[in-house]
Amino acid sequence: MPLKEVAEAVLSWNAADAALGGAALNAYYNSPVVLNKHFRYVHSSQESLSSNVDRTGQRAFSGSGGTEADPFTRYAELARGKQVASVGHFASVERHIAPVAASLYIIEEHPQNGDYPAAAAEYLLPAMDMVFITGSTLANKTLPRLLELSRHAFVVLVGPSTCMAPALFSYGVSALSGTLYTDREGCLSLVRQGLHGKMVHHGQKLNFEKGV
Repeated sequence: MPLKEVAEAVLSWNAADAALGGAALNAYYNSPVVLNKHFRYVHSSQESLSSNVDRTGQRAFSGSGGTEADPFTRYAELARGKQVASVGHFASVERHIAPVAASLYIIEEHPQNGDYPAAAAEYLLPAMDMVFITGSTLANKTLPRLLELSRHAFVVLVGPSTCMAPALFSYGVSALSGTLYTDREGCLSLVRQGLHGKMVHHGQKLNFEKGV
């Protein structure tokens, strides 16, 4: 089956099918060839992009690790003194954003201690200066509403499920922070073991910002 047809499953209301469609989108957009096409990203065994501005003015950053790669470290200074929300509970948002933000609200479908339930997004996001949104919201169909609620904020779509499609900039996304998986065999081995959560160790984190 052509990859495009598999990707169309992201429109399905069946959660498993939609997740498969989202994975197909990522297989296309989060690849060196397509990243080079849209962002002039450069990837090889010796070289990775540290900072670049492409012909559309979009800023491109990447790194295999460290502060340049972690979006919560990258945007900590921008979050300083601001009202910040994270749709999705990320350990790094508590570690890097909570100490500098005026307030941090974590919104979760399955709330942990101190988190806000998903319904709180309707009330909290319109007042935010900055919003981090998990990339999985594309497949679960909540992203359009979350972007509408966050239209006055700087929005970062974040996490390994983030689709690095530049079209998302036209819908209110300010920055894309995702992963390019560089070790196919390593990823397949983890999938076979049911350890998909560790796949990020076989990839390179990427950050792309919308041009001014």
